[in-house]
Amino acid sequence: MAYPLYQMVLQYLDSSRGRWPEVADGSGVPVSTIRKIAQRKSLDPGVRTVEALAAYFKISYLGPLDAASSCVSVESDLVLSAAESP
Repeated sequence: MAYPLYQMVLQYLDSSRGRWPEVADGSGVPVSTIRKIAQRKSLDPGVRTVEALAAYFKISYLGPLDAASSCVSVESDLVLSAAESP
């Protein structure tokens, strides 16, 4: 399964080819790891690695809207239930 944040990191790595040592210095991710990810040799990098690269590229991902809206719905239902109870 491909995750949107990971896909965006791959796009940024593709567009920054030739600057990977700079990306490594700024993100704290070793150049060898960046190379493996960008060349699709590491198909399942760690979450912290992807997050470090996303932070370097200033990529943010808030998650699916369906999950957020269902949380709001549940919270609203709880507030209504609490207000209705004696």
